[in-house]
Amino acid sequence: AMPAGLYTYDLLEDRFVYVNRQVEDILGYAPEEILEEGRDFFPGILEPEKDEALPGDPARYAGMEPDSVPESEFRMHHTQGDARWINIREIVYSRDREGRPLQILGIANDITRRKQAEVDFIQEKEWQSVTLRSIGDGVISTDRQGRIISMNRVALTLCGFRNLVVVYVMALYEIYTLRDERNGETLGSPVQQALATGETVEYYFSTVMETTDGRKTYVTLQANPLRNEEQVIIGAVCVLRDVTEQVRTERELRKMQALDSLGLLAGGIAHDFNNILTAIQNNISLAKMQADEPENLIHRLEEAENACMRVRGLTQQLL
Repeated sequence: AMPAGLYTYDLLEDRFVYVNRQVEDILGYAPEEILEEGRDFFPGILEPEKDEALPGDPARYAGMEPDSVPESEFRMHHTQGDARWINIREIVYSRDREGRPLQILGIANDITRRKQAEVDFIQEKEWQSVTLRSIGDGVISTDRQGRIISMNRVALTLCGFRNLVVVYVMALYEIYTLRDERNGETLGSPVQQALATGETVEYYFSTVMETTDGRKTYVTLQANPLRNEEQVIIGAVCVLRDVTEQVRTERELRKMQALDSLGLLAGGIAHDFNNILTAIQNNISLAKMQADEPENLIHRLEEAENACMRVRGLTQQLL
């Protein structure tokens, strides 16, 4: 009735003595087939790269301690053609007077799902590792207290460190300070805020990160709480992006735009000055021509005077 494959093996007679029906569920072979083939059953279904001693091989039990229960994992082929990972635990339950093994009791369990889960887990970890190494952003994960658990290579470089050992279990706020460039005020730790509020915290382009090695870097930053299956906060993930070059480029662009605007302003002012000076010059020329006509002379001089007042107003705007 036990939910596992069970067998007994006689080493002297080199044959299976008993095999239960659960073995058929695991490998697809009827107990009668296994009893008939004996030890030759294993090489026929075992993956060829497995080179350790098989069940039933005397060398497997020669040095076995009386109370030991050795455990092995084999990849075997099911009758349907698919491969199954089988965990086998054996114990010597009968010995001769000299203590030499006579009969073996073995228990076999299908651990294919567990092995596949292990492979999937390893692959997922490798995928995550490769992804974190490949992306251009710094990624930092912390525990519930804000202590650093992991940092990718970009984050280490951005924070001025060579390896994770130096910063392991340090709090994130201990390795850099964030300031608002607009007013110089120190900003709080976004990770601590995310852990406290359970919400995403974001800082943008006016944020300057000052590291322990004295460097100042413009960054955008996002901190997100990390939750388990019960939605309990167990840590946080912080993503840093170095935008220093982007900030510098935008500032240079604004300078160029300002110079363009200044050029347009200067051109406009020069044009206005030219028009007014032309008016002054024309009125003075006409005044000279009409010197013998007092009324016309006064009118022309008044026009020149008005033009001078406009120049004065334009000069004030320029100042």
